[in-house]
Amino acid sequence: DTTTVTVTLDSDGDGLSDEIENIIGSDPNEETVFIILEISGVEHYLIDIDNDEKYDAFYNSTSKITTAVELKDGKYFIDDDGDGTFDYIYNPATGEITSYQPEEPGEIPWTYIVAAVIIILIVIIVIWCIRKK
Repeated sequence: DTTTVTVTLDSDGDGLSDEIENIIGSDPNEETVFIILEISGVEHYLIDIDNDEKYDAFYNSTSKITTAVELKDGKYFIDDDGDGTFDYIYNPATGEITSYQPEEPGEIPWTYIVAAVIIILIVIIVIWCIRKK
């Protein structure tokens, strides 16, 4: 009978393995603040590397990719695969993670543009008529 035992080293006892801390660039001997986010059944980590009470990095435990996160309006914008585009938004107030949907650019307000052009033309015509006299 053979038994295999896997030991995960966590020198600082913060719950984040030394292996992951070395990959993401945090100090395995100092406690690191992090949360585990489960996305499609896979553990991902949102990590405060520099202990400034703001999450700095996102680590995908399957792909082993670490990416920076962006904090906007109290929400963290996450690039899961390192392609430079956001994939998820994490809201720490609700604990909810949602797929990122880029905002569609608004339609050009043609009626305002046409109205502005007409007003400018009227002003030019009035000025021209006044100078002509």
